[in-house]
Amino acid sequence: MKIFGALVQHTMEQYPRIRIVNLYELPKDDNPLYARRMANFPADRSDMSIRAILPKVVNQPHGTLRAFADGNFPGQYITTAHAENANFHYAIVMVVDVAEMLKPLLQDGSPKIEWDIGDMPIIQLNGRQNSAFSFELQLDRTIVSSTPNIMPDDSTRFSEKTVFHLSETVKLYELFSLIGFIVYCGLSTIAVVASYYALHQHKLSRRLQRSEGKALKRAARLEKETRLEHAARVNAVGELAAGIIHELAQPLSSLLNQSQASLKSLEEGDDMAQTDFLRRTMTANIREAKRASLILGRIRDYIVYKSASPEATELNSSILDIVEILNPEIKRQGVSLTLDLAELSPVASINKIEFEQVIHNLIRNAIDALSASHQTRKRITIKTLVDQDTSIVRVSDNGSGLSEDTLGQLFQPFFTTKDSGMGLGLSLSQRIVERVNGTLSASNKNGAVFTVALPKLDIAPMSALSTAKAA
Repeated sequence: MKIFGALVQHTMEQYPRIRIVNLYELPKDDNPLYARRMANFPADRSDMSIRAILPKVVNQPHGTLRAFADGNFPGQYITTAHAENANFHYAIVMVVDVAEMLKPLLQDGSPKIEWDIGDMPIIQLNGRQNSAFSFELQLDRTIVSSTPNIMPDDSTRFSEKTVFHLSETVKLYELFSLIGFIVYCGLSTIAVVASYYALHQHKLSRRLQRSEGKALKRAARLEKETRLEHAARVNAVGELAAGIIHELAQPLSSLLNQSQASLKSLEEGDDMAQTDFLRRTMTANIREAKRASLILGRIRDYIVYKSASPEATELNSSILDIVEILNPEIKRQGVSLTLDLAELSPVASINKIEFEQVIHNLIRNAIDALSASHQTRKRITIKTLVDQDTSIVRVSDNGSGLSEDTLGQLFQPFFTTKDSGMGLGLSLSQRIVERVNGTLSASNKNGAVFTVALPKLDIAPMSALSTAKAA
């Protein structure tokens, strides 16, 4: 027994993980109640918990080793041997500290270890935790009934349900060489960027193709509309000849009246008065002749779809010029004219002669509408104002207004409500305004209201006018 004791003590010194070694002598029937302790190491430890294991030992075959876990020995596993010698049987119980046994694995890296024997967890070591961001990779290994592969110097065999789970932290630079790792990261980055660029270019190409298709369809539609519109104008050339008479009637009539007045002045014989009167009359005749010539040009442009060059035009000044021309007719018809012109004249980019032609047509139409009206106090109001980025001119009268049917057709060529009208004035006026991105619209408000809206030109007018003038 001394030899056995010396051998056990030497073994425990060499393998500190062995915490307890007990030797029991059993009767031939292996009854654990009659087991006699022959040796225990360390000697000062009670063997009550070890004796509780003996029933498991006597149930294993003679000459075999067995390893298992017991709840009375947390963090440890138990190795037992059941031996037979002559007339006596023996039981050897050895308790092994798992944490001590796994110390070689915990020197560097501190892996996370979980070890279960059967259904009993033996030990769980969390190890060192990784930082939130590091160039490290966690690798997990689960080894079933293979602990000799983990501890090659330990020959103990465990049951088939033994599970050893090991989580190790491996630094990425240990998997690659430094240069290889840098190359790998670089190539990966290039691949990601190239893939994103290719996808972006593909989407952009598809959008461009769709946009190109829409643009081609829109261009084809506009070209077709332009051809149809031009064809309609060409087919109406014959009727436009009558429109020339309509447009030139007023300036030619003014030329005739002023020429007759000049002749009468010559017959009366007052030289000074004649000279002054003739100068004013001839000046007016020249202006009316130029205006008639320009009207012919506008009608020609309408046929060939040619517009005059826009220019910075003071709207108040142009309105006053037209009012001066039409004022005799306004008075003759018994119409009161009110000018409500902005103190600072609105300015727009539109040809001055074309704008005057628009205003002339609107005032002329208002005079004609009032002449057919039963209104006793006939009134025409011309108002100018600036609303944000828009220069606005409103010509209104207090006549009978416009019917819904008339409003729907008012700007169509050759539509007219007059017995002698040709229906070209408003159509031409709308075309002139729209060529400079403006609008010409009609509505009813105690009579007819025509509104010209033109994009405002941000330059100071040459002159400022008083707020309200009446003629």
